[in-house]
Amino acid sequence: MGSFTTDASFNSAATATFTPKYWGDFYMLASVADTGAPPQTDRQVIKVTVLPHPTTVTFTPSPLVYNNNGAPIDLRSSASSDRLSGAGVLQPIVFSATGGACHLGTDSDSNYKNYTLFIDSATGSPPSCVVTANQAGNEIYAPASANTKTIFIDRASQSIAYGTIPADHDLVFKTPTTTTVTSTVSSPTAPPSTSPPNNLAVTYSSSTASVCTTSGTSGVVTVQGAGTMHDQCRPGRKRELQAGPDEDAKLHH
Repeated sequence: MGSFTTDASFNSAATATFTPKYWGDFYMLASVADTGAPPQTDRQVIKVTVLPHPTTVTFTPSPLVYNNNGAPIDLRSSASSDRLSGAGVLQPIVFSATGGACHLGTDSDSNYKNYTLFIDSATGSPPSCVVTANQAGNEIYAPASANTKTIFIDRASQSIAYGTIPADHDLVFKTPTTTTVTSTVSSPTAPPSTSPPNNLAVTYSSSTASVCTTSGTSGVVTVQGAGTMHDQCRPGRKRELQAGPDEDAKLHH
């Protein structure tokens, strides 16, 4: 882009009309001469500045929920510009991300570039997920101002449920001295795994120590006396997961 020069001679005409093809500075040479003897002449350079058509990129991403299932977020539906259907050489909307809680892929089409968002963590203070939408200018349109949004990524929900637990009256005081209970943790978007960050241990506790005690994360329950045992299991805590509700079990023996 830039400016170019065009010449126009003004005789008796009061105006001259031209149609610019690009934005920039245009220069016209206007000259005049009379028929006297000797003829009088005059010339003047006229500068005309043509401004580019303004461009606005709208970007309205939605809040997200942390997931570890590899499902990316397509940002194309959240960003638009009048440039996508305007004149001149098309320039795509380009996304960039900072903050550590998300990153972008390298995919592209004719209208968008780096439009796939991957979630790495729930947002907090830090990390954050800051995404910017940009669009370069062309011979008709000016570059769009960067549109930057901070995307909230909520923690995934989790729940817990007992799996294996002795039935009522299956235990007799001191026979056997121990038993084992199991439980499972589930999440709709961040299912637990055997590797970080979703391998949180379940913690067991007893509110009736005179009847039974527990050994933390193993699920082993030791019978201490006759009565009603109250055992509680609690899912692990971390940034990406909301604090799940505790699950209680009651056992008579």
